[in-house]
Amino acid sequence: MEEKISVIICTKNRPDALGVCLDSILANTLLPFEILVIDQSEFPDSKEIVRKLGGRTLPVIHMENHLRGVSSSKNLGIKYSHGNIIAFTDDDCIASKNWIKNAVKEFSMNQKIHCIVGRVLHQSTMDESMVSEDGMEGQLFHDRVNPWEIGPSGGNLFIRKTVFDKIGIFDPLFGPGEIFKSAEDADIIYRICKAKIVIKFSPSVVIAHNRPRSGEANDERIFHYGTGLGAFALKHVSFNDLLPLRIFLIRFLTELIRTLTGALLLKKEMAKTGYLWVKGFTHGFQLFLKERRK
Repeated sequence: MEEKISVIICTKNRPDALGVCLDSILANTLLPFEILVIDQSEFPDSKEIVRKLGGRTLPVIHMENHLRGVSSSKNLGIKYSHGNIIAFTDDDCIASKNWIKNAVKEFSMNQKIHCIVGRVLHQSTMDESMVSEDGMEGQLFHDRVNPWEIGPSGGNLFIRKTVFDKIGIFDPLFGPGEIFKSAEDADIIYRICKAKIVIKFSPSVVIAHNRPRSGEANDERIFHYGTGLGAFALKHVSFNDLLPLRIFLIRFLTELIRTLTGALLLKKEMAKTGYLWVKGFTHGFQLFLKERRK
């Protein structure tokens, strides 16, 4: 059966980055069946970029989403997609030239695989000549596991559409712009594993992501990651699943030790990073308990 890939890109107020992302996908050696741009922007620039791509050999569809958060946008894209495999990437990502080709190859080589998590490189280190064009050996997962060990990224994720019929769509409380700020990808991957659906991490399915490595934006990112992890742990504990609590406690102790070690050794950045994680964990707990009381 021919695989039809629907690419979903969630965007908000980043038209220039969106244009680069779209160009990279349209330059792929194997084109998707369609691209859906789910837009929460306050200005029409992103819509205009998509409009200019009209007349291509594949549909590039612009959809406005008036609900907040990336999970609501992903769910809207899932609802209106027509492919049998959904590829998720972010508006600030750049796809390698064989991104789709290598993902399709992974699915065709093993029909049991229903989800592929790809490799994410920082944009400054991405070199097409260094990206393998052949499927590299990856790792399979099909039971409860720490989703962060798989290497989840909402920016490089392929899921067969039938999976959502079995486990449901993205939790609208998780992810950027949502209440819990992050971990929508970790949550969906954990639920897939818990349902004993086979996931593969594939190093040959590559995108580049220009995320911040320092400064206030990076500090905010770490805090939000901690918030998402804290809420993720409590969510699954509420379903009598204790593995996420174990995952959380190990990470909490790791970051607490990092904070104390940094303070004792007068290593400011080390202490700050650990503190932001711990602060995020606490905030995630508080937010989850607040939501439960509603």
